[in-house]
Amino acid sequence: MKGKVKSFLVRKGWGFIIGDDGNEYFCHHSDIIDDQPYKILITNQIVEFEAERTSKGLKAVNIRPTDGVTEEVEDDREKDCIR
Repeated sequence: MKGKVKSFLVRKGWGFIIGDDGNEYFCHHSDIIDDQPYKILITNQIVEFEAERTSKGLKAVNIRPTDGVTEEVEDDREKDCIR
C-alpha cells in the first residue's frame, strides 16, 4: 500500500501515516526499511508499507520510503535524529 507521512516524532521514533485508503496507521522507526543509519520519516514523504491490525489499531510495517514528498518540507535529518 502507498501512503503519506502525516507526522513523525524523531526524538520518540514514532508517528503516523495516512494510507491511500484514508486510514491512519501508527508507524515505529523499527519498521522502516532504509539504508540510512537513522530510521526516520519526513512529514509529507511518500512511503510504501504493509498494513497490520493490532489490538491497539492499525500499524504500518515494512515501511519503504520513496524519494518523493507531496510538498516542500524541511529535511531535518542532520539536526534532529534518533541516536
